[in-house]
Amino acid sequence: MHSAHSEERTAHILVTAGVLRPEDRALARAADSDEPFALRLVRLGLTTEERVAETLASALRIPRIPLASITVDRAVVDLVPQALAERHTVIPLEVRSRVLHLAMADPLNVDAIKDNEYRTRLSVRPAVAAAS
Repeated sequence: MHSAHSEERTAHILVTAGVLRPEDRALARAADSDEPFALRLVRLGLTTEERVAETLASALRIPRIPLASITVDRAVVDLVPQALAERHTVIPLEVRSRVLHLAMADPLNVDAIKDNEYRTRLSVRPAVAAAS
């Protein structure tokens, strides 16, 4: 599930940073689908996942996590049901001081954050990761 509001905010950040042109934003909106917004932009040839992740991390002042280089404890992975993780394109990273650090393709997706907070009974701190 991908929030239209978070997609609009993401598009605004990417246009402001010069990653997308305003007309690219309209093209991506017209190609509406259930896939994560960043993957839609990549599929349309408008940018790369890495560029989206780097831009969001910089604009939001949150960490960017290169998933290929991390190892996650199984107990942390088990905190978030697989269906929930897949629906919101998230990966739990660690828990510190009752805070779940969550790698997210869309760190602006408030529904994903709230769903994970509700399910885990932990506060969520988002980080950016590529969707694929």
